[in-house]
Amino acid sequence: MRDELTDSATFQVVVSPLDNVAGIPTKALATEFKALFESVLLLHRHPRTLIQLVIQTTSKPPTATPTVNLSLNRGGSATASEEEQQKHRAPLLLGPDAPFTFAEIAVSINASTLALIDAVRRLTFSVLVDPSPEEERVAHSCHVYAFAFSGYNPMNPADAESELAAQLVYYASAGGTSAKQRAELFTVAEESSKQQLGYLRDALRTQDV
Repeated sequence: MRDELTDSATFQVVVSPLDNVAGIPTKALATEFKALFESVLLLHRHPRTLIQLVIQTTSKPPTATPTVNLSLNRGGSATASEEEQQKHRAPLLLGPDAPFTFAEIAVSINASTLALIDAVRRLTFSVLVDPSPEEERVAHSCHVYAFAFSGYNPMNPADAESELAAQLVYYASAGGTSAKQRAELFTVAEESSKQQLGYLRDALRTQDV
């Protein structure tokens, strides 16, 4: 709740090493990825939601043995140049301080992009009929439908539902929705209104009695 934003989604990036704890290079890469994807994601379309991207390298090629340039001394034995010797005396950073290879960074960007695209493609939503004030406050979007029904035959109540024809006479909404979502919402609202109509008829019959 403390990270909830009223005008956009909260976006978090976690880079999780497979065999070590997160060090400075890991946290730095997570910060860079967060800035990268925030520049292209439409976070304003998903207020009060959390998008969390977790990146983890599961395998990588083994570290190659460096090739040292050798030269022959006067005695004929092979020796490394002083420059090469000095370079390879530098300590190899391991564990949390090991830097990411450029290949790992590129693969992480590609995998993250595909994961975010797949998440959007699989995005589902729940529809609440007659929500509470608290549910309405945190909802992604709110809608009101009103229908005029015709075709009801009181002489044949068994087929009343199949004979009903609904006509939309009022609609109000707030929040962003896609065309597909609006079509699904219309179907839910129409079915719910039919159920409410049946409840009202039963209540009126009871009152008349």
